[in-house]
Amino acid sequence: MSFTEVLGFIMLFGMVAVIFIGFPISFTLLFLAIIFGGIGLGWDQTFNLAYLQIWGTMKDEIFPAVPLFIFMGYMTEQAGLMERLFGALRSLLATLRGSLYLAVILTATIFAMATGIVGAAVTVLGIMAGPMMIKAGYDARLSAGAIAAGGTLGILIPPSVMLVVMGPTMGIPVNLLYSAAFGPGFLLAALYVAYALIRSFLNPKLGPAMTDDERRAAYHAMTTEEVGAPVRILGLVCLVVIAYVILDVVLSQAGIPRLAFTIGRLDISIIGLALASLSALPYNRNAYFRAVVLGIAPLSALIGFTLGTIVGGLATPTEAASCGAFGAAMLALVYGRLDLKSATNAARGTMITSAMVLFLAVASTVFGAIFT
Repeated sequence: MSFTEVLGFIMLFGMVAVIFIGFPISFTLLFLAIIFGGIGLGWDQTFNLAYLQIWGTMKDEIFPAVPLFIFMGYMTEQAGLMERLFGALRSLLATLRGSLYLAVILTATIFAMATGIVGAAVTVLGIMAGPMMIKAGYDARLSAGAIAAGGTLGILIPPSVMLVVMGPTMGIPVNLLYSAAFGPGFLLAALYVAYALIRSFLNPKLGPAMTDDERRAAYHAMTTEEVGAPVRILGLVCLVVIAYVILDVVLSQAGIPRLAFTIGRLDISIIGLALASLSALPYNRNAYFRAVVLGIAPLSALIGFTLGTIVGGLATPTEAASCGAFGAAMLALVYGRLDLKSATNAARGTMITSAMVLFLAVASTVFGAIFT
């Protein structure tokens, strides 16, 4: 075994050991790459190689999508959309055992498609759902597990920032990685849900259903909530758009005449639009439906537009991320949560998280180049 091969093994095991000690991964990778590269390849060649790798990473046009997706996630968090989403799911699933487990995991799954990171969902769900679950008599360990497990979905389900970083490194288009990641991400979420529900069914003490008084209180809160006209209009428009997209696909697959008319480049089906408009009728008649419209429809429309354009090849991840970030800011504005404090918090969180992610991308690229 040659000297460089021995150095490679020492470098690899050293990386694992230092990471387990708790030292930050990005600094570990860069430090080991420079030290072992200097010993094995020479300092001039090591620094030249590191420079070329860093410069190549900086020139990649996909990486601007990272801070944009992160800003989108932080802005939706600042807008209070997660609280509204969790409240809607909690009310809909109130009759089930372990309904709060299910609401937490579903909220984390939907919110994962708007953030691409882990920290935001875990923090908000821990503060918002944790005390509620303990107060309702839920098992503390299973509650913590549901929150932590749901939060990890943000790194797998698109628009995962991890996949944006991995794409250029592996030479695979990000839209293909996104298309491939939906299945495993939703499968993992389904396994979380199944585990929590089975445990709650076998042992009702782990996740008791809501009492009649709690249901009445939740229903009263939904029926008495005062919502501004912009929020109502936004929710209904998003609902109609989502229903139209689904119906248009169904009508096209079924071979039913669409009776379309054209506005610019848009080909709009009259039948699909008419049927989609009917979906807004139960809004004033059903409080649960109203909670879904206000809590789920706007965020779902934002997610569908952002990810749909990427997976469909209509826009690059950077273009879609910029539209998603703008859309998240507009949602915060409509919901009355966009102020200087929320914008500052979102910008600060974006800056810190983006710096961490991009520095890790650079360090891993340098480490991989020198190791191989």
